Amino acid sequence: MTDDFKIFAQPGNADPIQRVLLAGITGYLGGFIALELQKRGYYVRAIGRHLERLKRRPICADEAIEVDLTKPDTLEHCCKNVDTVISTVGITRQKDGLSYKDVDYQANMNLLQQAIHDNVKSLSMFLF
Repeated sequence: MTDDFKIFAQPGNADPIQRVLLAGITGYLGGFIALELQKRGYYVRAIGRHLERLKRRPICADEAIEVDLTKPDTLEHCCKNVDTVISTVGITRQKDGLSYKDVDYQANMNLLQQAIHDNVKSLSMFLF
């Protein structure tokens, strides 16, 4: 665990329970972030393109909802009642014809715009 993450997720940060929306939970980094957030008592809302895949995987989330970040009309209310949005969304081995611009840029921009619309207090993005 890095010192940066310790700063973000110190025990006692939540008042009483901080609610985090995590995009990219089925990826390598997202899975580890979810696990650590849950260990520290955060409420984790996972979003993904395929709800069935989220339910089949052993993810650490209190809630899972289906959202396709490349389609802004599916994002309505996904950020409601959360304090923080974390995105680790990035293209890896896309087989659905999406480009880096569609995923790395536009999908994260769509999430950012929805978070702003829903008055989310904090946003963190990890792109690599």
